[in-house]
Amino acid sequence: MAHKGQVMGMSEEEMTADDIMDYLESAMVNGWLEDLVRSDFPPWADAYEQIQMLEDIEGDDYTLNDEDSIDHLSRLSDMDYDTFKEMWDRLTNEQKIEVLDSVIHEMALYGIEWLFKDIAYDLIITKSTTRMRAKS
Repeated sequence: MAHKGQVMGMSEEEMTADDIMDYLESAMVNGWLEDLVRSDFPPWADAYEQIQMLEDIEGDDYTLNDEDSIDHLSRLSDMDYDTFKEMWDRLTNEQKIEVLDSVIHEMALYGIEWLFKDIAYDLIITKSTTRMRAKS
């Protein structure tokens, strides 16, 4: 684990905007995946809800930099608020939107995958139940 003020073995000041963008994207996606274990929603439904929230944050310059939005994103990434905010503030609004778009894309892919798995599972169960009834 990195020491406070250090990320990926570098001090936060040494990180380029691209480093920060990559780090935050990864932290948000991985933090979300870890939180799915505690979620009461099916993963695809949780993905949908998170995507809606992230799209709301992307809405305008105010929401991109709003304290509540930053709090949500820091919790999503499992980072403390101050560290997340320091890194987030070093990005332009365009870079912030790019990060959120990448996170949304990853969540959508995971969500679709889980939705298809749930549908396939339901179809298999339905088909086996139908076969068992037909044999009876």
